[in-house]
Amino acid sequence: MRSSLIALTLTMSFSPAAAQHSTSPRPIPVPSPIPVPSPVPSLPTPDPGPARVLVASNGQSIIIDGNIGRGTAQRFETVANAAPGVRTVVLNSNGGWMDEAERVAQIVREKNLDTYVETVCRSACTLILIAGRDRAASPRAQIGFHRPIYYGSRGATDAQAYISSLRSLYDRANIARTFTDRTFATPSAGMWYPSYQEMRDANVLTRQTLGGETAIVSTLLSSRQDVERIMEGLSFWAPLRRKYPQIAERVIDSAMSVHQRGGTDQEMTDTIRAVFSSSLPQILADASDELLVRYFRLALDQALAARAISDEACSRLAQGRLNIVTTLPREFADRDMAIQTEALNSPARPRRVITDQEVMPFLETVFAGMAEDQIRAVAEPERPVSATLRCEGSIAYFRGVLALPDEARANVIRWSLAQSSTDTSAN
Repeated sequence: MRSSLIALTLTMSFSPAAAQHSTSPRPIPVPSPIPVPSPVPSLPTPDPGPARVLVASNGQSIIIDGNIGRGTAQRFETVANAAPGVRTVVLNSNGGWMDEAERVAQIVREKNLDTYVETVCRSACTLILIAGRDRAASPRAQIGFHRPIYYGSRGATDAQAYISSLRSLYDRANIARTFTDRTFATPSAGMWYPSYQEMRDANVLTRQTLGGETAIVSTLLSSRQDVERIMEGLSFWAPLRRKYPQIAERVIDSAMSVHQRGGTDQEMTDTIRAVFSSSLPQILADASDELLVRYFRLALDQALAARAISDEACSRLAQGRLNIVTTLPREFADRDMAIQTEALNSPARPRRVITDQEVMPFLETVFAGMAEDQIRAVAEPERPVSATLRCEGSIAYFRGVLALPDEARANVIRWSLAQSSTDTSAN
């Protein structure tokens, strides 16, 4: 049995939120299908000006960031015409002027572009979303629909004709009529946030994604100070800076290396996470037994939540390739950062070396509850096995460790940290 078995799986649960850029509107979690009341405007909303429109650093997508005001469509058309290599439009907007959104949507259709949402797309923004050839969103993206406000001057008949024209855009995108009906039945003063599955079933989204496909983060970062500014918003960053400044510098270095080559958000997440994973023995070295057990319970809970999305999400988590911030409920990132913060703020403690002989009897108990192919899948994360097998093996492993007696459980986790430290040094 490889000594790195537990070390390979212990790092599954750490996914820092560092790759989330600070300029995005913060998504507001709203249970579907309850409309969210908001003030009814008595006059057209003021023009917010054009949204920020820029080509991603890898040249493969255009990012529309901000409210869609006057001039957005012209700006988008200019940028799109100057970037023939673009294939995807990344949307990050709370909405805006319908006529501008309709024009952007028309250009998206004419150029046969895909659309993609990782954070938020509400109101007028959704007209652009449904114009995409391929339409994808991360599981936690907040996508809001409602009946648009009509400010015409010819009364109800003209308003009805306008709504009919918008319905035709939904029909053109092959969206289920029941979904379209629900959208236009939602008052303009409210907002309907359908579930991820509802949007898949209605063909609003044509493809499942686990996020990180585009280069939003590396596009919006321009300096080490930008990375530092983002990280300063995370609770564990200050104690990490204080206790292990060399780890903090490695995080910034890794983020900048991805930025400089125009890497995707997934590459950014993977790179940053790799730094934290290799540093995990130091970060948790002073943690109490109780805190280490909480950490392992979090690892299990994350795996179960990822499996609820798909076996592929769970498998990617097991390989350290899932960004929990964009895929799992917010509570998991919050719990993760809370544990890291508590560990980093823990006073130094005597570090007893736990031997293989102490833990092997308990590891054999854990392995006895796992199938042989599950053990191999967990021990060798790069081994080509099915997503289902890797997922189930990881869950079985975490459950097995958590079922051990208290002292043995803590010792197994501490031993695994030591093994991880040894493996990292060897590499």
